[in-house]
Amino acid sequence: MFQPNKCNGVRVRQAVAPVSAVYHVPTTRIHLILCVFAALSLGCCRVATGGSEDEIRIRKVLTDQSAAWNRGDAVGWADAFTANADFVNLRGTVITGSSGIAKAIGGAAVFKGTHLTITVRKLTFLSSDVAMIDTNYLITGIAVPIPGFTSNGVLKTLVKYIAVRHDGKWRFTAAQNTAAT
Repeated sequence: MFQPNKCNGVRVRQAVAPVSAVYHVPTTRIHLILCVFAALSLGCCRVATGGSEDEIRIRKVLTDQSAAWNRGDAVGWADAFTANADFVNLRGTVITGSSGIAKAIGGAAVFKGTHLTITVRKLTFLSSDVAMIDTNYLITGIAVPIPGFTSNGVLKTLVKYIAVRHDGKWRFTAAQNTAAT
């Protein structure tokens, strides 16, 4: 059975049991991600076209993240994530929290001395405080091949971020990294 619900002002349908349950705006990351896809399918979102203050701030987070990577600063790279963020890496491992993400990236010897270029493909505001960012990652200078992922020291991936604004700062609460062909 499905019951109507709202997520950031968007009506969504959600499976429920029992029917008499009380519904609240979802607050978990899973519900947030489901709301993102529901909102996209309903066409209620605003694709950033450049220049808004929030878009500039989100792009700055990505620029700072890239700069941290390029100086070998895993903690600085992971600072873009919330304390309870989920990051899914290329192998499908879920890493939780900015500190866990920093530890995983910092401990990955394969990325030492590499150079990261992040290109934003699409930035969509799902609400005034939630955005989805589709990026291309280009990592060069990989000395140790990653079987099935790298070619000639180059790794290309697609990273999808969900960003939230909290206390005036944009941070990533979820990210999915997928190999690009």
